[in-house]
Amino acid sequence: RLSALSLRDELQRRGGLGSTGATIARFSDVSIVAPRGKHDLEFCAQGGLKIRGKSQSYVVQYSSIARLYLLEMEKDKRWAIVIALDNPLRQGKTFHRAIVLMMTDATVQVDLPQNLLKEFNMKDGEEVAAFRVIGELLKKFSGKTIAAPSSEFKEMHPNKVAFLRCAHKAHPGHLFFFKQSCMFVVKPVMWLRYGDLASVSFGSGQLRGRTFDLVLRPKDGVPVEFTQIESQVFEVTVEFLRKVGVPIEDDGAGLPRKPGDGGSRGQAYGTRGARPAAPVGGKASSLPTGGDLDADDPEDEDFEGSSDGGGEASSSSDSEDAAPKAKRPKRTT
Repeated sequence: RLSALSLRDELQRRGGLGSTGATIARFSDVSIVAPRGKHDLEFCAQGGLKIRGKSQSYVVQYSSIARLYLLEMEKDKRWAIVIALDNPLRQGKTFHRAIVLMMTDATVQVDLPQNLLKEFNMKDGEEVAAFRVIGELLKKFSGKTIAAPSSEFKEMHPNKVAFLRCAHKAHPGHLFFFKQSCMFVVKPVMWLRYGDLASVSFGSGQLRGRTFDLVLRPKDGVPVEFTQIESQVFEVTVEFLRKVGVPIEDDGAGLPRKPGDGGSRGQAYGTRGARPAAPVGGKASSLPTGGDLDADDPEDEDFEGSSDGGGEASSSSDSEDAAPKAKRPKRTT
């Protein structure tokens, strides 16, 4: 007869939870959009990232991480780390194709093996922004770079941010622009490559004169509509989309007609029901939100950390502004 501990160990072994090797680093009470709630993260030497919630635990295999993104949601205060997965994370009948970690400016006291300290350019015991340490560990173990939004769009934006505040259906969020693609966060997460778009169009929003709508039309798939975008960023949006080569159906002069098709049904990460028939590595026609997540966008900017607890995104032609210095210790690894 198995004891409670033996039963737990056996269930973990069968579920693959006990084969991830020694724990390299732990982070407590990290907010995750889906699976919703605060979770503890454990980076293990082999195999995967353990995500421990109050009622359930998960293991994300490093090999299943397709792409990584670092998004500044609120200047100097709030970031999102998006982990796009080849193999969706299952929670009951829901499959999450992206995990979104919501981070603040909180710091952690670095406690890592010497080889990682040297590689990350960190010192033992120093205070570093938690999002930067987690980002470095994800890069290291997954072998993926961390993509950052376009610095060009950020410079064009009147508020010097890399996103548009908008809504998709009833969900408010942020639409970030990269050099090769755009991404809506936080729920649902949608990713669309510019090269997969047949066109975009604009319409006047519900608050005429104050907002506008943006409809992205994939070559294969249903249009995706983003609404309630402030009119002050209309010209910036049109100019940037032209620069990246996206066909525009009209010039948007005077914020013309509202698009009639209503759109807003692009495939999203995290949908109820059966797992999508097409794998993430399929063609654009089977994944209207961007196609093959495992394919690299060579011109997307890469976020690179720095020893002061912040970081910057660099490319061959330009770079993102450095992220802020960490402020104060709040928890330890």
